[in-house]
Amino acid sequence: MKIWIALCSLSLFISLPVFAQNMARPRATPIPIAPTVRSEQVEKSQPVPAATPAATSLDEVQAKARAATAKVGAVLNESKYHRDNSNITVMLGYAPIDMILPSKLGGSVGWNDGAEASYEIEYMGSKLSVPFVVKDLGSFSDKRISIIKRSYKSRNSFNFHYGVSYFDTDVAVGNEYLSSATNVPRNLDLIGIKSLGVIWGVGNRWNFKPGFTAGVDWISWAQPLIVLSREDRLINYLNDEGTRDALKQALNLSSYVPRFTLLKVQFGWTF
Repeated sequence: MKIWIALCSLSLFISLPVFAQNMARPRATPIPIAPTVRSEQVEKSQPVPAATPAATSLDEVQAKARAATAKVGAVLNESKYHRDNSNITVMLGYAPIDMILPSKLGGSVGWNDGAEASYEIEYMGSKLSVPFVVKDLGSFSDKRISIIKRSYKSRNSFNFHYGVSYFDTDVAVGNEYLSSATNVPRNLDLIGIKSLGVIWGVGNRWNFKPGFTAGVDWISWAQPLIVLSREDRLINYLNDEGTRDALKQALNLSSYVPRFTLLKVQFGWTF
């Protein structure tokens, strides 16, 4: 019995320092484990940033720039659009500078072949009682009928035009010359020439809503090439040789002289 008590006392004596040492050590703090959060919850929980004033102003500027560009494009292609959506064009024309006689008046009727081309028949004419080429002839008239194609291609209003022309130039001889003639047949007081040629030029033609049309042919060149008929029988009845030579020279001049036209203006309607 004494031996058993001694053994128990010895074991308690040995284990008591170890127990005291363990009690003196600080306890480890457990590491907290964060709960798992789904990505959908994170996206829903995060607020959407509002658009800044600078970004809004930039968008407005870009929208206005696109609208302005669209308006400019519509204006620049307005004539092309109306030409493509119309058929007939009727125009009145005036050519202040035109050979052989200036201040020609006339008109044209045309039809549009889409936006790229148009075709027209044009008449231009002028008559003067005091001509510039030969003095004291009485009256002088110069008429021209042309079939013209206007080529626009992809352009809005600028065009090249070309075609064929019929030229009719007449001189009504005055009493001064007729008084020097003998045995002149009745109603034979006219000399003239008719010829056929070509015409070429450049210009602009603008079409506006709802159908008003304006144009300027900046320059055109009409050139007689073939003499169709010549009325000069009256010259043979004139007694004065100088007068006969002057009239023959005038006819020869009108046979092949180029007809240059500058700044011919036109106004009309397209429908």
